[in-house]
Amino acid sequence: MFLYHSYGQEKQQYNGPLEVGAYKGKAAYTYVVTEQDTLYDGAFQLQSSNLNALLEEADTSFLMEGRFYKGTPSGPWHFQFGEFQTESESKLVGYEYRVLVSGQQEEGRGALSKGKPDGKWSYEVNRIKSSEVETTLFSSVINFKNGVPQQSFQMENDSTVLVGRFLRNGLAHDEWTSYASNDLEDTENWIFDEGLLQEINWTTDGISKKNQCFCFAQRVQNDCSKSRIYRPFKSNHNF
Repeated sequence: MFLYHSYGQEKQQYNGPLEVGAYKGKAAYTYVVTEQDTLYDGAFQLQSSNLNALLEEADTSFLMEGRFYKGTPSGPWHFQFGEFQTESESKLVGYEYRVLVSGQQEEGRGALSKGKPDGKWSYEVNRIKSSEVETTLFSSVINFKNGVPQQSFQMENDSTVLVGRFLRNGLAHDEWTSYASNDLEDTENWIFDEGLLQEINWTTDGISKKNQCFCFAQRVQNDCSKSRIYRPFKSNHNF
């Protein structure tokens, strides 16, 4: 552990075990001790992987890395969550044996401002085979401003694509379109007016149908506090 001065306080470095909510792993971060509290401040990393568990059966791994400013997540962040099984095949690279794995990995990247998503966030779920991405099961790109989704977005899985846009207040607006990845002619369009769903249009095999519906007026807005990708940090660690 080493100390250096920041904001008139002693900034300290920690390396060791840490529990953040449901996640337990090895952490490396800097923090400051104030009169009232202990605050993350600076680079932060928490990760967990278990080679023995992987070799015996399977391993659930994760990585969280980014920065804090006076106790609040700020700046670029990167999250990974994986479930892997080992394969019988391995590779010898230099003087190291490398074990190939298969499984599934979730990955999110983006920036936080005062603990809230700000700017472009990307999210992917990939199926891994022999330590390479075999298929992208889901992906999304959404822009945020102070935690509220903004502008155009796109989500897709291995068969369907959804595109649309949000107003500055997070309300769904204009046309949201869903179509099959391998068939651009068959579409489903939802027409919104400031969060109010006006109508739904379908086009299948060249035949179009329309359904007028003023059935709900809900704010279509991402609740970041319930997402494990954007969930705020709450530490159970005592310094």
